[in-house]
Amino acid sequence: MELLIRNYDRNAPPDWQLGDIVAVKDDGHEWGRQEDPRTRTDDPVDLFILLRIPGKAMGINIKRNFEACWDEINSGERTLLARKLWRVSILTLPAGVQAQIAVNGIAIIGWGVLKSHLTYVVDGSTGDEKDPEDGDDNA
Repeated sequence: MELLIRNYDRNAPPDWQLGDIVAVKDDGHEWGRQEDPRTRTDDPVDLFILLRIPGKAMGINIKRNFEACWDEINSGERTLLARKLWRVSILTLPAGVQAQIAVNGIAIIGWGVLKSHLTYVVDGSTGDEKDPEDGDDNA
């Protein structure tokens, strides 16, 4: 599984935030020129980083749980709370992962390690406390 992660903040929530998971794809996905950190040379800001989790299957719950977070409590109106339900805490990733990112914007990371650096934007819990693969999290 591969995750395309936003590498900078843009205004205030619910706009894209540092660590937002922009896209989730299967292993070996061919990223576009604007997405792939290795080929994006027209902007001084590194817009994205790519985290690769080799051998991790992209289940339907992961795909769904990494989508936008809406609040429907206000009179049935949909209010966007965050672009994504889960955010990667980029600044707390292990030093070895940070070093890989510094080279070309891409890192290989284990699912267990990544889970401990995921934050559920609705209540601030981590991937260790709330499982991103659980189908009941965001039903």
